Amino acid sequence: MGSLDLRLVALAIALSFISYVLPAKGQSNGPACSLLRYASVDMRTEPEGRVTVPLAVNGRTMPFMIDTGGWFGGISSAVATAMHLPPRPFMTLTGGYVGHLDYVSFYGGQKMTQEVEADSYALGPLVAKNVEIPVMPTTMLADNVDGIIGGNVLANYDIDLDFYNERLNVFSAKHCPTGVVYWTHDTFARIPFHLDKETWQITIPVTLDGQSFRALLDTGSATSTTTLDHARRLFGWADNDYRVKQLRNGSYRFPFSEMSFGNVIVNNPEIELIPRKYVVGGAGAEVLLGMDVLRQLHLYIAYNEQALYATAAEAH
Repeated sequence: MGSLDLRLVALAIALSFISYVLPAKGQSNGPACSLLRYASVDMRTEPEGRVTVPLAVNGRTMPFMIDTGGWFGGISSAVATAMHLPPRPFMTLTGGYVGHLDYVSFYGGQKMTQEVEADSYALGPLVAKNVEIPVMPTTMLADNVDGIIGGNVLANYDIDLDFYNERLNVFSAKHCPTGVVYWTHDTFARIPFHLDKETWQITIPVTLDGQSFRALLDTGSATSTTTLDHARRLFGWADNDYRVKQLRNGSYRFPFSEMSFGNVIVNNPEIELIPRKYVVGGAGAEVLLGMDVLRQLHLYIAYNEQALYATAAEAH
């Protein structure tokens, strides 16, 4: 038995959401050909640095983490049990099984083997009906997180991450060629990205102290990382470079000056340098961009357009 066919699983979950999305009356921001906003909800920063939004499952509101680096999401097994949602084998689609899948494997060997069906699944006025939700081992989630919203759902919309005002805005993916950056007249960057259609992961080009990297956009990670070997090779550090400091967890830090997202700059980015044996991220990324860097930006992810719009977080 295989552990996962990513394309089929992501497609099945995405279709279950798309088929039943019933947005409330959209809010138009200005004249004709403007952005159509479906939802605007509070976005809370959890103690470890990740962000959650209030998602209602069968009318019960709970914190779900926004994870642009995750293939798909799910609900905590403890919450599913407490809500008396009957589990069934992972994963069904219109009453039939997708191939012969028994489970989904995660890093560390944890497995997802079941799903539940929710009568409703709502983010503000965006409501899905009769949704199949994978059940995630509670041990995979932080204590203050009850589930994850992953890329397979996010990719159906334009996602606006306003970290400065702690708001998540969900817009229609059909927008005008111009006018996406509605929140400021300041300088912004438009960065074309690669979207992996199997994992829904986004990679973008960034520049770190003059060196180019392919970076994975991952709001599900609290920290940003790259491998020590790759950084040492690019920047020409000696093995005994005094600026490379070892941390208690076995990784390293270097005092980088700036990371460039087009013409938008993040000063003094904290990038954790990890040993070679660890994986930085998927989709061929050389750097994983976590919340320690991303929260210094205002990000608008146009999935259909495959473009990331970015400004400084405080640009309003």
